[in-house]
Amino acid sequence: MNLQQLKYTLEVYKQGSINKAAHILFVTQPTLSIAIKELEKEIGFIIFERNSKGITPTPAGMAFINTIREVFFKLEDIKKEYI
Repeated sequence: MNLQQLKYTLEVYKQGSINKAAHILFVTQPTLSIAIKELEKEIGFIIFERNSKGITPTPAGMAFINTIREVFFKLEDIKKEYI
């Protein structure tokens, strides 16, 4: 697990679409999909249910996303304090 995967996950959630998130993040859709699939494999659960209308977080995925948000809030606090 790395910060890039977490950033990708938050953007996919925010956009509600892997394609839209890929465009905003300046990566290809396959790159983004692979990164999230690898993260899901590592953490042992599916973050997003995928369908023809986009993506929706699973209940476990939503809890994970909320935790990721907290991590990024803490990182911002660290930057403000030490950089």
